[in-house]
Amino acid sequence: TCSRQDVGKFQGARTCRRCVDILVGMGFDGVVSVECEGQGGPMIERSLVWVRELVTEANARMGAVEP
Repeated sequence: TCSRQDVGKFQGARTCRRCVDILVGMGFDGVVSVECEGQGGPMIERSLVWVRELVTEANARMGAVEP
């Protein structure tokens, strides 16, 4: 999904969350990569916070210990 907004504020966020839900359901414990065409700045920082929260929630559902 391509957007000019940060990840947590556009419709693609629902798709990202669903993808993580599927990975959690499968017991996936590998690395997930997120690509961004944007340059640094507030939009990227907000997106990074959102993705980190999503991963933290996924880890908690899987019983993972945070590093």
